[in-house]
Amino acid sequence: MSTIWLVRAYTPPPSSPGAGSERHYRFAQALIRRGHDVVLITSAIARWEGRPGTDLSADDYRDEIADELTVRVLRGRPYANVFQRFLSMIHFELMVLRNTGGLAPPDLVMGTSVDPFAAHAGQLLAGRHGVPFVLELGDIWPRTLVDMGAINRWHPGYWVLRILELSLYKKAVRILSKLPFAKLHVAASRRDPAKVVYLPNGVDLSRYTPGEYPPAPEGGDGFVAAY
Repeated sequence: MSTIWLVRAYTPPPSSPGAGSERHYRFAQALIRRGHDVVLITSAIARWEGRPGTDLSADDYRDEIADELTVRVLRGRPYANVFQRFLSMIHFELMVLRNTGGLAPPDLVMGTSVDPFAAHAGQLLAGRHGVPFVLELGDIWPRTLVDMGAINRWHPGYWVLRILELSLYKKAVRILSKLPFAKLHVAASRRDPAKVVYLPNGVDLSRYTPGEYPPAPEGGDGFVAAY
């Protein structure tokens, strides 16, 4: 049995409506079913609203338990524009590094990008505890920001994020991504593409199919789910 820490900035706390259906809760539950202890470290800030989705009163963090999963919800820094969000991302990394007391030491740490600072916090925690670091690569920052026209390659923020990105690729023992061609980007960044594992979203049909439905027939006429 291993203790795994998952660091992700924008996972809603268990007390939020509909939180249990969020991808990282299902991912954590799959690990728990395989005998691992899992701790999810996240922020109280809702990603799209830029403000707290839960009240922490005067505390820096609160622990919530959801079906054997421990979720440490950290106080976040609200934001209303791009610059404030940048400060909020840095604030989250610092909060992660300061607020892991009382948790069982990890055997592995996984950090998720977006955003790179959250993933970097996972990298630093892994180094602090001398355990492997796994990077979960969502949107490829800063490349995505450039493609969207939010910044250009001469922007100081681009180079801050690019340096972080290269460090994450170098330090990770594995890079998990839902992006089928992430390996090409890692190779173009002069990092080891053999680390990249393509891991698309899965579907747990037991959550959606009533028990009285007949099982899918064997052979070529099975049930097909499209996402």
